[in-house]
Amino acid sequence: MSFTYPYALLILIAIPILILIYILKNKYREQTTSSTYLWELSNKFLKKRNPLHRMEHLLSLILQSLTIAAMAFALAKPTFIQKGKADGIAFVLDGSASMQIEKDGTTRFDEAKAKIKEVENKARNGSTFSLILAGNEPETVCTSISDKLQFERFLDQVEVSDEAADVQSSMALAQQMFTEGKANVCYVASDKTFADGSTNVQFLNVGDDAVNNAVTSVSSDYDTTNRKLTLKCSVLSYGRDANLQVDFLVTKSDGTQQTFRTDTLPCKADAEFDYEYTLDDDSNSTFSSLTSIEAKLVDNTDSLALDDSRIVYENASTGRSKVLLVSDKPFYLQAALKATKLTSVRTVSASSYTPSSTSYDITIFDNYTPAELPTSGAVWLFNPTTDIPDCGFRYQYPQTVDGGVYLDYAQNDNSLIYQQMTRSLNTDNTKDNTKKILVHTYQRLLMEESFTTILTYSNLPVVFAGKNAAHNGQREVVFAFDLRESNLPLLYDFPALVRNFIQYSDPQIVSEFSYTVGDKAQLSISDKAQSIEIVSPDEKSDYLDLGDSEVSTLELSEVGTYTINVVNNDGTTKTAKIFASFPKEEGKPTPSEDKALVLTPGANTKKVDGIFDSILPWVIALAVLFMADWILYAYEQY
Repeated sequence: MSFTYPYALLILIAIPILILIYILKNKYREQTTSSTYLWELSNKFLKKRNPLHRMEHLLSLILQSLTIAAMAFALAKPTFIQKGKADGIAFVLDGSASMQIEKDGTTRFDEAKAKIKEVENKARNGSTFSLILAGNEPETVCTSISDKLQFERFLDQVEVSDEAADVQSSMALAQQMFTEGKANVCYVASDKTFADGSTNVQFLNVGDDAVNNAVTSVSSDYDTTNRKLTLKCSVLSYGRDANLQVDFLVTKSDGTQQTFRTDTLPCKADAEFDYEYTLDDDSNSTFSSLTSIEAKLVDNTDSLALDDSRIVYENASTGRSKVLLVSDKPFYLQAALKATKLTSVRTVSASSYTPSSTSYDITIFDNYTPAELPTSGAVWLFNPTTDIPDCGFRYQYPQTVDGGVYLDYAQNDNSLIYQQMTRSLNTDNTKDNTKKILVHTYQRLLMEESFTTILTYSNLPVVFAGKNAAHNGQREVVFAFDLRESNLPLLYDFPALVRNFIQYSDPQIVSEFSYTVGDKAQLSISDKAQSIEIVSPDEKSDYLDLGDSEVSTLELSEVGTYTINVVNNDGTTKTAKIFASFPKEEGKPTPSEDKALVLTPGANTKKVDGIFDSILPWVIALAVLFMADWILYAYEQY
C-alpha cells in the first residue's frame, strides 16, 4: 500500500491531542436539587439501568479518534496494488480523410474519439493507454499513459487529415507495443471494415451508409478554329443512384467570372458520369485564356463537403514572362513564343536596340551580338559573332558545311538542366534524319563556364545553357547558328525547346496546377526570387528557405487552393495557384479493406497491475463513525 498524499497523515497528530483533552476534562458538574436524598436515590437507580455509564466517555474518545484516523487516511488517498488485474490498451485511431464524413453534425473522427473515451473510462484503474494515429504516416501519439485525464488531453489534440491513410501499416506500431509488453489489448477505431480473421484486435466501428457525391475531375478544351469552349467534369455518386447538377465557374484572364449551369442528369451508383458544357466565344470574351475553372455540385447536401467542388488553374495564373526580342526577322521566334502562351513579347529591331532600364525576364538577341549583356533577367543568344564580356564563352570562327550537318542531343541524362531542357522531346533520333536538326552554318564557340550542352555536332557544343559570369550568375541560352540557316523552326522540337528554355530561363513557379492531397508539388526557384510565400488553404502563411537550390518541394496536406507569392529582387511579383483535391478513394462512405488485422502476442505480452485508490470506503467509514459518536453523545445527554 502507498499513499498519494502522505502528508495528510499528519492529521493523526490530532489523536494524542484529543486524548490529552479528555484526560484534562472536568468530570464534575454542579446541579441544584431540593434534596440530597432524592439525588442519591436517582443516581443509584440510573447506575442500575445504564451498564455503559462507566464507559461512555471512553467510547466517545475511541469513536472520535477513529473518525480522525479515517479522515487522515481518506485525505492521504491510499493506493492498493492488484497484481495483473489491469490492461495495457493500445488504441489505433483512423485519421484518414473519410473520417471527416458527418452524421447529425458530428464527424466520424469525433465519434471515434468518444468511443475511445468510453473504453478508457470503463478500464480498471492502473490500466495504461497508448494512442497510434493512422494518418498518411503512422504516428505514435503517446505510450503507456496511466493518468486518464492526461491521455484524454493527448486524444483531444490529434486531428483528422485530408489524406488517405493505411490502417494496416499502423498495426506494426501496435505489434511493437505487444512485443515490448506495453500493451496486451488493441482497439481499432475506424470507419473501415476489415476482412475476417482478425485476431487480438477489437473494433470500434464508426462507419455507416452515408450519402456522398463528388466531383472527381475538371478540364476545358478551347477550339481556336470555331472559337468554342467545352467545359468538362466527372462526378461520382457513391453507393446509390442520384440526379446531379453542376455549376462551372470560369475565371478569365481579365479577372471577370461567368457561371454556367448544366442540366440535371442521372448518375448511376459508383460509376463516374461525364458532364460537358459547350459555349461559343464572342468578341467580348477571352475564353482562349483562362485563369481557372471550378466545377461544383449544385444544391448538394451530402455528408462530405470537401469533395463537392474541384478547381483547375491555368498557366496564366502564374503571370507571363516579359520578353524583349531583338531581331530584324523575328517571325520564327515570335511564332514559337506565342505558341507557348507563357510570354508577353516586345520586339525591337537590332538598329533601334539600346540597353533599357526596363526589367525583362528574358532578353533574346537574334542575329545581333550586343556589346554587353543586360543587367537583369536571362539572356538568349542566337548566332553570336563576337566576344561579349562575361558571357561564359569565347567566339572563334564560323563554320560552313556543304549540305549541312545534323545535330545530336548530348545524352547528358545525369544533368538536371539537360533533363529540363529536353523534357517532352525524343532525344534518341539517331536513325531518322528527317527528325534531326540540320544546320548549314554554325559558329565555333569555346565554352569557358560550366555550361550544359544540349545539342552537339562532332562533340562540339552547338546549343548549350547555364549560368555565365555576369551579374553574379545570369541564366543564358546559346544557339551557335542562325535559325534561318536550319530546319529547326519547321520541326516539332522547336516550340518544345522554346517552352523548355523559357521555363529554365524564367522558371514558372509550378508547371502543374492540379494535385491530390498527399502529392508533392515541385516549385522552381528563379535567380531573381527574393522570397516565396506559401499560403495554405486554411490561410496559414509560411516562407520557403530558398538557399542555393533551384527546385523546392511543397507537400500538399490540405484540400483547397495553395497560393504561392514570389517577390523578386527587382521589385516585381508573381503569383501562382494550385489546387489539391480530396482523395477519390476516401469519399466512399462505407470503405472496406481486404486484409485482416492480426496481432501476435509475445513473451512480454501480459496484463499490468491494477490500482485500487478509491476514497469512498473511507468516506463511508468516516460517516458511520461520525453518526455513532453523535448517537452516543445524544444518549449521554438525554
